[in-house]
Amino acid sequence: MAKARRISAALLAALVLAAMMFSLFMIVCGTGHDCIGDNCLVCAVITLCRNTLKTLGDALIAVALLIACFCFTASVLSLSCIATYNLTPISLKVKLLN
Repeated sequence: MAKARRISAALLAALVLAAMMFSLFMIVCGTGHDCIGDNCLVCAVITLCRNTLKTLGDALIAVALLIACFCFTASVLSLSCIATYNLTPISLKVKLLN
């Protein structure tokens, strides 16, 4: 199960990278075309590629912020758990005699 998730994550990352690379390639190749006006198909494809890159860029920023928040929260929680973990009756050498 874990191997299938790893493979699907790698495949998804490769597809996102391919979409970004092909979008960049289309923008570079289409910048010097002879535009025919308002109904130019090349301009429409370039606009679509720019929107794709903007959307993927925003998604990557959101993922990076999510990972940063998770790491910060995990570090704060681990420090608070360590602080409360040290305060046990055994570590304080309290005799529990009834």
